[in-house]
Amino acid sequence: MPITKNKVVLIVLAIASLAYASCRKKSVTAENPSAVGITVQSPLKGQMYRKGDTVNMSFSVTYSGELHGYYVQLIDTATENVLYESAADIHNDHFSVQLQWVDTCTQVKNLQLILNANLDHVGTEAADTVWITTMP
Repeated sequence: MPITKNKVVLIVLAIASLAYASCRKKSVTAENPSAVGITVQSPLKGQMYRKGDTVNMSFSVTYSGELHGYYVQLIDTATENVLYESAADIHNDHFSVQLQWVDTCTQVKNLQLILNANLDHVGTEAADTVWITTMP
C-alpha cells in the first residue's frame, strides 16, 4: 500500500500532537518559584575539601505543580570558571539527585554550588546555593 501525501501529513500531525502533550503543564496557573522546596543533603554549607576528595552533591526538589528538571553548576568564584555542571529534563512534582565531582584543584578556592529547579521551559526557576572551599 503506497503512502500518500495525506497519510504523511496525518503521521506528522500525530507525532507533533504527542510531542506537545508530553510536555504539557498540569495546570495553567502562574508558576511560583517561592513554593519550590529544595533540600540540600550534601555538601554542607562551608564544607572543606582537599584535592582528590569526592564532593557528593545530593539534593531533593518538591513542588505542587510539575517540575521540568534541573541544572547544577560548581563555579570557582575567583575566576567564574565552571568546574562541573549537570542537567536533566525531569517531568514530575518531585525528584532526588545524587551527583559526584572529584576535586582537582591545586590551590585554595572558594566554590559556589548552584542548584536550579526548572518550573517550565521558558526560564522560570527556583535556586539554592551552597558555598564550599577546596584546598590543595
